[in-house]
Amino acid sequence: MRGFFAACLVLLSYGAAMAQFAMGITAGVNYGGPIGKIEGSGKPIPGLIGGAVFNYKLSPKWNLAAMLLYSSRSAEYQQTSTNDSTVYVTVGQNQVPVTTNYTSNINGTLRLHYIDVPLLASYYVTKCGTVDFGPLFSYIVAGSDKGTNDIVFVENGVFNQKVQYNNIGELNRFDYGATLGGTYHTKFGLNVALRASRSFRSVYRKGFFSSRGFTETGLYNTFVHLTLGYTFGNHASAN
Repeated sequence: MRGFFAACLVLLSYGAAMAQFAMGITAGVNYGGPIGKIEGSGKPIPGLIGGAVFNYKLSPKWNLAAMLLYSSRSAEYQQTSTNDSTVYVTVGQNQVPVTTNYTSNINGTLRLHYIDVPLLASYYVTKCGTVDFGPLFSYIVAGSDKGTNDIVFVENGVFNQKVQYNNIGELNRFDYGATLGGTYHTKFGLNVALRASRSFRSVYRKGFFSSRGFTETGLYNTFVHLTLGYTFGNHASAN
């Protein structure tokens, strides 16, 4: 008899635990790009974000969520720098070194595809509204950092050399950061979320800029995400 009651207690506990779980989907857009102190300018390109959401209702006021998302992050950028160089000029039968300068004009486009895993804690400030916060882990699965470097040498005139490049191998594949925002939940399972995220690891590897004649700096992914989601079964709302 005690075994029967124990089995019933296990089933009830399991049912109660499962009642707190819910799955959902989400999709939307993000806008932003790498931000930091760097010589040059850039223009963000809106990207897409979407995937699966796994919720656990910890209490009437607290909800935990783990997400598995695809995220595209893109931007255009321009950089210009002037540096000294040494060229050799023929004087009679001798090669004489002459110091001159060159200007590097870089125009590129960054197109990256990430897998994002946000781990969020949500607190209900109203019956339908939550404040969401937590860590964000990301990994680059594909992408490119392509462009052209137009190098202009000044020596008895102007000499141009345009070089194409792809710096994808110079990026840090793994990224981590934090996200903060809010979500409005409806009783029908639909929800709208607006969040901002900031990475704590530079997009490029250390030494990348200094090896190319620029001041070494860190560029950190900073984005705003607007998504529309749907929760199946146990709709997330405060009691």
